[in-house]
Amino acid sequence: MEALTPARGPAGRGRRAVDLVGGVLLLAALDANDALVRRARPTGSAWWDASAHGWVAPLEAQVGTIRGEVERFLAQRAAPATTLVNGLDGGRGPSSVPPSDGTWRVVVLSSFGRPVPGNAERFPATMAAVARTPAIANVGFSILDPGSRIEEHRDPNRGALRYQLPVIVPGPPGACRISVGGEERAWEEGRSVLFDLAEPHWARNDTDQPRVVLVMEVLMPLRGPVALVNRAVQRAYRRLPTYRALPERADRLAREAPARHEGER
Repeated sequence: MEALTPARGPAGRGRRAVDLVGGVLLLAALDANDALVRRARPTGSAWWDASAHGWVAPLEAQVGTIRGEVERFLAQRAAPATTLVNGLDGGRGPSSVPPSDGTWRVVVLSSFGRPVPGNAERFPATMAAVARTPAIANVGFSILDPGSRIEEHRDPNRGALRYQLPVIVPGPPGACRISVGGEERAWEEGRSVLFDLAEPHWARNDTDQPRVVLVMEVLMPLRGPVALVNRAVQRAYRRLPTYRALPERADRLAREAPARHEGER
C-alpha cells in the first residue's frame, strides 16, 4: 500500500519533478514518433487485417474457455464493483478517458507484463492464452453495459494497434458495434478486430446485456529504424506515473470489490 501513497518532503518533491520532466520528454518523443509513423505506416486504413498475424488464430480458438471464465466472473457479481475505467486513469497520463453514456468498465489483467494478481488469478486460462501474444501496455476485458456507449475519441499513441477479441456479444447482429475512422463494424463473438487506436473511434451496446471484449495493444508493424524508434517509445510508456502504479491500484480495487459487494447485500 505504501507505493500508492505520495512521497512527501524534499525526496517527494524531487520525485515529482523527475516525473514531470520525464512526462514532458515522453510527450515530445510521442509527437516525434507520431510524425515518423505517419510517413512510414504500411497502410492508410484505420482497420488492419487481424488474420494476417499468426498469434490471432490460436487465441481465437480459446474464446470458449475465455468466455467461461468471464461468465463465472460476472456471475460472482464482482465485475460491477471492479474499477470504472476513469477510476484507473484518474485524468493523468498521456491519454484521457473518453466520455461515455452509461457504464463502461475495464478489468485489467496485466500492465506492461506485470500481472494484476487480484484480477489475473480469476482468469488463469486467459492469462495463459495472452502470454503467447505480442501484447504491450495493458491487457484486460472491456465491459460495455446494456444501453451504453463510448463517445468518439482517439488515443494519442499512433505507434500501436488495438486488438479486440469479442467474447460476449449479445443481441442481433449490429446491436453491438464499433466505428473506427468513420467505418462501422459489428462485433462477432470469436472474430478478432484490429485497428489504429489513434484514429477516431466510438462504440455502443444497444442491447439489454453486457458486451465483453478482450483488449490489448500490439506494436504497429513497421520496418527499419522507424520500427526500432517506435518500439523504444512504446517501452517508455511504462515509466509514466499512471502506468507505473497501475497494477497496484488495479489490484487494490479488485480485492476491495468483493468486500464492497458483501456490504451492499
